[in-house]
Amino acid sequence: MFQNQSFALRINKNETLDFETKLLNIIQVSNIHPIKERINEVLLKTYKEYLDVDITDLLSSSDVVSAYTLEVEEDMGILIINKHETIDEINVYEFIFLSKDNLNNFLAWFNELLLDNSILNEDDKYEGSYKEYRLSQKFEKIKNTHRTELINSMEDDFIEIISDEYYRNKLQQLSDISPGNLIDVAYFIDVLNFKKKEVNKMVLSKVINKVYAIRCDKCSKKTFKIIQMPFNNKEDIKELIMKKSIICPDCSEILNEKDSSIIEVYTIPNLTKECIKGLWLEAYCKNILKKMDVKEDKLKICGYYENNELDICLMESDNLLVFECKDKNIGQNDIYILTVKANRINADKVIIVTTQELQDNITNIVTKDDENEDDKYIFICGSSKHIEKEMNEIIQNLRNQKNQLLINSLMIKLYNGIWQRRGLTGIPFRLTRALESFFI
Repeated sequence: MFQNQSFALRINKNETLDFETKLLNIIQVSNIHPIKERINEVLLKTYKEYLDVDITDLLSSSDVVSAYTLEVEEDMGILIINKHETIDEINVYEFIFLSKDNLNNFLAWFNELLLDNSILNEDDKYEGSYKEYRLSQKFEKIKNTHRTELINSMEDDFIEIISDEYYRNKLQQLSDISPGNLIDVAYFIDVLNFKKKEVNKMVLSKVINKVYAIRCDKCSKKTFKIIQMPFNNKEDIKELIMKKSIICPDCSEILNEKDSSIIEVYTIPNLTKECIKGLWLEAYCKNILKKMDVKEDKLKICGYYENNELDICLMESDNLLVFECKDKNIGQNDIYILTVKANRINADKVIIVTTQELQDNITNIVTKDDENEDDKYIFICGSSKHIEKEMNEIIQNLRNQKNQLLINSLMIKLYNGIWQRRGLTGIPFRLTRALESFFI
C-alpha cells in the first residue's frame, strides 16, 4: 500500500510566474517524468488498442495541475502538484508524494532539489496538505493550558504505570492524601497490597517519590508517628543528628543516633494526584498518537478554542479530529456540550474515549437529528489496551483512506482521459486492471 505525505508552499501572486518557471526547469532536468509516459509504457505492453488516441493532456485540468513519477536510487514514487488560488495575495502550491517503500527518501531528495535551486523558502513552507493548511488557521488558535504543561512533563514510563488499571485502581485510595504527607512502605504493602518491587517500579517512574524521615524510637511505640521532615538522602539526616539539631515534637527529646532511626517513606507528587483524578486518560491517548508517528505540531492537548476546552485536537490525513476523554460515565449533557464544541471548530471526526460502559441512549443522541452524523462520532469504551487498539485502527483507517482517495482520483482522471476520448462510456475490465497494476 502506498504511503503519502504533503507539504504546501505559499507564493505571492506577483511571484507566481517566476516560481512556476523555475519549477518547470527543475522538473525538466531531474528524474521527474510526466506520469502519462509511464502509463503509456504500462499499457503498450498488452493494451495497444487503447492508445489510438492522444493522451498527452490527460492531467491538464485545474484539479490536478500535474502528476509525475519520481526515480531515486531505482525506487519509484509519484508526485502530484496542485495549485490553489486564494482570496489573499498568495497562491498555495501543494506537493503530494506517494511511495510504497521510501517516502522519506523522496521527500528529502525533492526538498534538497528545491533548496539547491533557490526555489524553497522554509518560512513559506507548511508541512501538510492544502486542506490541513486551511484547517491550521483554526488549529493555531487553540491555546495551551496548565493541564497541557502537566501532560507534556510526563515521561513514557510514568504514563505506562499510571494508565495500568492494576496500579491506578490501588492508587485511587491515595486521592485524599495531601502531596506533602509521608506514607510508610507498610501502607503500600499491607493496605494497598503492592509488592515491594512494584513500589520500587513506581519510584523509578516517579509515580511516587521516595524520601527519608526520622523516627523517634523513644516514643514511637506510643504514637507510631514519623517526624514530618523528609530528606532526599540519608547523609543530610545523619549530619543533623550528629549536630543534635533535631527535637522530637512528641517527647521533646533531642534525637541522637541511639534513640532514632532513619526510615524510607514516600510522598505522592501533585502530577500523580492529577492523573488519579482523570488526567491520565488524556496523557495516555497522547502517548498512543505519538507511537503512531503523529506530528507534534498537528496535536493539541487540553487546549482552549474560543473558551471551549478540548481534551485532544488532532490534524490527521486531511481530517480534524476532536477527542473527548472521560474516566467516568458519560451523560447526555456531556454529549450536547461536546457537539457544540466540535461544531464550532468544524471537526470532521469526534472520538469519545471512556473507561466506562455507555448508556443505551447515548449513541442515539448524535444520530437523532442527522443520520449522517453516524460516521462523525466514534465511541471507544473499555480498558486501556482496548483503547489503544481502537485508536490505532481509527488513525490507520484514515491514513489508508487518504492514500486510496489520492490513487482513485488519479485513476479516474486517467480512465476518463483514455476512454472518453474514444467517445465511449464504461471502462473495460482489462484497462482497469492494467492501470491498477501501475499503482498497486
